[in-house]
Amino acid sequence: MWALFTILAIFFQIIRNLEQKKLHKDLDVFTTSWSRFILPFPFAIIAVISTYNYFDYQFFHFILINALFQILG
Repeated sequence: MWALFTILAIFFQIIRNLEQKKLHKDLDVFTTSWSRFILPFPFAIIAVISTYNYFDYQFFHFILINALFQILG
């Protein structure tokens, strides 16, 4: 199962990089950077929820903190 997720992650990373190059030509750096983090957020939430049978709020809290620091970085 994790091998499938790894292959999907590689595929979506390539698509994201191609879209970033396209967006960077049309938009400013700030908008392009925010689109990189905001648009995939719902997909990330779905992935986290679907991979755990028991939804652990401490783990979700850890994910939100890490996401916030990644955006700030």
